[in-house]
Amino acid sequence: MNMMTPIEERDKALSVIDPFLLEISMIFRECYLSEGKGALLVYADSVINGNIPTESDYTTKNDVLEIIDGIDAKASLAALLSTYDPHTEGILVLVPSSNTAPFFITIKLKSRSTAD
Repeated sequence: MNMMTPIEERDKALSVIDPFLLEISMIFRECYLSEGKGALLVYADSVINGNIPTESDYTTKNDVLEIIDGIDAKASLAALLSTYDPHTEGILVLVPSSNTAPFFITIKLKSRSTAD
């Protein structure tokens, strides 16, 4: 199997997640209500292999910031976590298998009324 670039891996993981956005949106909402602001922390290769994010992947703001290395990445994620609207958005921290910097992705939450 040839190695994907981090960008290819990100895009592939997002395409795997896409059909499950309604369920993932519900996870974001439930976890925000019980734990406060945070993010779903997932590994791209795990998602590509069919492991859709669950409640156990939700990490609180402070915990996810402790996990992220690098001053710039940490500052970028801290800013995102401070400014996103948890009622309409969720933050996905996607870690590529190449161990390069993770991707911070804002997901627009879906609800049954907005699902296509």
